[in-house]
Amino acid sequence: MADYLQRPASGTALSLGSGQRNPAQQPLSCTHCRQRKIKCDKQYPCSPCTRSNLNCVFPERARHPKKKSASSKATNDELMRRLGRMEELIEKMKTKGKDINGKKLVENGSTSPDTSRSRHTSEPRSPGGNVPESVEDGMSRYIGTDFWRSLSSEVQGLKETMDDDSDEEEDSQLSGQSPAETSTSQSSVLFGSSPLHQRELHLLHPSPAQLTALFYYFQKNVDPMVKILHIPSLRKLVTSASANVDAIPSGNYVEALLFSMYYAAITSLTQEECLQHFHDGRNSLLARYRYGTESALSNADLLSTKEIGTLQALVIFLTTVRSNDDTMFAWTLFSVAVRLAHSLTLHRESTWSGISPFTREMRRRLWWQMIDLDIRSLEDRSSDPFIHQSSFNTMKPLNINDDDMDPGSMEPIVERKEYTEMTKCRISYIVWEYVVRIGYSAPGREDPGIDHVSPVEEKLKMIEELETKLEKDVLIHCDLASPVAWVTSVIVRLIGSRLRIAVFHPPLHDMRGMVQQYVSRELVLKTAVQNLELGHLLATEPAAAQWRWYFNTRVQWQGLAATLAELCVQDKGPLVERAWKVVDVVFEDWAEHIADSRRGMLWRPIKKLMSKAQAKRAEASMKSMSIGSQQSLLQFTVPAMSSPQNWTSTVDKGAPPDHALNLDQHLSPDLLDSTANTINWAEWDEFMQDFEMAEQPPVDVNSMQQDASHIGVWW
Repeated sequence: MADYLQRPASGTALSLGSGQRNPAQQPLSCTHCRQRKIKCDKQYPCSPCTRSNLNCVFPERARHPKKKSASSKATNDELMRRLGRMEELIEKMKTKGKDINGKKLVENGSTSPDTSRSRHTSEPRSPGGNVPESVEDGMSRYIGTDFWRSLSSEVQGLKETMDDDSDEEEDSQLSGQSPAETSTSQSSVLFGSSPLHQRELHLLHPSPAQLTALFYYFQKNVDPMVKILHIPSLRKLVTSASANVDAIPSGNYVEALLFSMYYAAITSLTQEECLQHFHDGRNSLLARYRYGTESALSNADLLSTKEIGTLQALVIFLTTVRSNDDTMFAWTLFSVAVRLAHSLTLHRESTWSGISPFTREMRRRLWWQMIDLDIRSLEDRSSDPFIHQSSFNTMKPLNINDDDMDPGSMEPIVERKEYTEMTKCRISYIVWEYVVRIGYSAPGREDPGIDHVSPVEEKLKMIEELETKLEKDVLIHCDLASPVAWVTSVIVRLIGSRLRIAVFHPPLHDMRGMVQQYVSRELVLKTAVQNLELGHLLATEPAAAQWRWYFNTRVQWQGLAATLAELCVQDKGPLVERAWKVVDVVFEDWAEHIADSRRGMLWRPIKKLMSKAQAKRAEASMKSMSIGSQQSLLQFTVPAMSSPQNWTSTVDKGAPPDHALNLDQHLSPDLLDSTANTINWAEWDEFMQDFEMAEQPPVDVNSMQQDASHIGVWW
C-alpha cells in the first residue's frame, strides 16, 4: 500500500493501469524514463529500466471523451427548436394551407394555365415574390410570401447555428485541449505534478470509517488553531461523502476541501496514532493525501477559481504543509492565495452587498487567517509582507461559536463576551493591529513607511496597552482547566515577550541609545529566556500535544538569538545558568523545525552564535575551575499545565506567571556580571549581518545540475 501511495519524485501521475502498452497506439516513453528525463527506447521492458532493475510501466494514452459544454447543449436546443418550427410550417401548409400566423399559404389560379405561364415568364421574379408549384390535380398552386420568408429565416438560422458549432469544434481541435483541460494543466504547474483524473483520484479517498475519523481529528487538532471553516456545515459534507464515496463530485471545491481536511488531520497525528487508527505510516498517508489535495486543487481550476471553498482548501493546505515541508513551497504559493483572495474581493468588505451574515463571517475568517499566514512568512524568511493595513478594510471575525451562525438566516449575529471557538485565533488578529502601530519590521528589514524613531518608551507602553486589552478581553474568560484556554493564556504571555525582544533590538543603530535608557542587560536576557521557556512549554505540554504540529512551525528563533548574543558576553549568575539550561534543551529540537531546517538561512547564523556562546561558557568554566559544578546543573524541566488555582490571570507587563515557570520574578543587577552592563550589540549586529548574507546564498551550479535531473460556497 505504501508503494502505491508514494508520491512521484518528479511529478508524474500515479500509474494505476497495466504496465504493458498497446502496440496499436503510438508508443510513449515509460513512466520511469519520463521521471528521470532520459531517452526511452519504447520497448517492453525498455533498456534503461532493465539496466536499473525497475518495473517498466508504460502509461496508457488517455482517451478524453468530448465533454458537452453548456454552449454545446444550447446549440443542440437551438437546432431542435428551429427544426420543430420548420416541421410546423410545412405541416400547416400541407393540411390547412395557412402559415403559422394563420395567413393563406396557397392560391388557386383562376386563370388558364397558358395565361398563368405567360404572366410568370413576362414578369421578373423578385426575392420575395410568389413561386409557382405544380400539384397532383394539375392545378397551379402558389406558396405565399410569408411562408417562404418564415421558412428561409429558419433555414438561415439553422445554417448559422451549425457553422458556430463547427467553429467551436475546429478551435477545440486546433488547441488540442478543452478549456477545462487547459486550466487544469495550468494549475498543475504550481505543484509540479500531473493531476489525477476523477476515477484515479477517487481511489485515494479513505474508507467511510476512516473519513469519519479524519474529520474527528481535524475538528479536535486543527480547527481550534486554524478557524476558517464552519464545523456543522463540514459535518454535513463529511456525512454525505462517507455515505457514498463514489458520489463525491470532482472538478470543484468539494473534493479539494475534503482532501485538505485529510492532509491536515494526518499532519496533526504522530506515527503511532497513524498506525493505530489508519493502519499505515504517517509519511505514506501524508504523501497520499498531499497528492490528492494537489490533484483536487488542480482539477478545481485553482488559478481561475471563483469558489471560496477552493481557496479555503488551499489556505488549510498551506497552513499545515509548513509542518512537513521545510522548503519555500508554502511561502511561494501564498502569493497565489493572496491574488485569488483579491479576485474574490475578500479584502474589500465595503463591496460586499446582498450577502448573509453567515457568508460575511466566513469571508472574514478566511481573509484574517491569510493575514496570520503572512505573518508566519514574514517571520520565517524576513520577507516583505504581502498584506498591508492600507490594502484592505475587512473587519475582524466576531468572537462567536460555530453554533451561533445559521447559513440560512439573515438575522445579525450577536457577538459573545466570553471564551469562544474563535478566541484563540482572534488574539493573532488583535496583535497584528498593534504590531502595525508599534512599527515592527521583520529582522533585517526596514520599512521606510513606518516611523521607527518613535520613543522606545512609547512602544513599550503600547505593548502594555495590548497586554491590558488581552487581559480584559481574553484572559479573564479563560478557564485554565481547558487545554485550549490554557494554550491561549500562554500565547498571550509569549506575545508580550516576543514584542519586547523586537523593541530591545531595533533595526536602526540610531535608536540604540534610546533603548539603553530604558532597558538593562538583565531585562533583555530575562525577557529572552522567558520567551524560550514559553515557546518550549507550548511544544512539550502533554495536555496540548494535539497542537504540537502547530507550535513546531512557530520557532522562537528571535528569542534564541537574543539569548545567545547575551551569553556570548555573560558567563555567570543564576539567570545565565537558567538560560543555558533552556538553550541546551531547545537548540537541537528547534533546528529541525525552523524554516528550511538546519540547512536554511535562519539556522546558520544562529549556529554560529551558539558556537561563540559555548566558547565563552567553556572559557568561564576553565577560569573558575568549576567544570564539575557546571556539569552537575539540574536539567531544565517543563512544568505541568497549571490549574486555575495556582495560576493567576493577572498580567504583569506580559511576563508569565513566574512561579509556574520556576523563574524568579525579580533579579538584582548584582547577580549578573558587573562588567557587562550594556546590551551586547556587537554579537547581535554580526548575527544580523550573517542573517542578511544568508538570505541570498550563492548559487551552486553543480548542485543545480544535479537537482535538474461567480463566488461559490460549500455551506
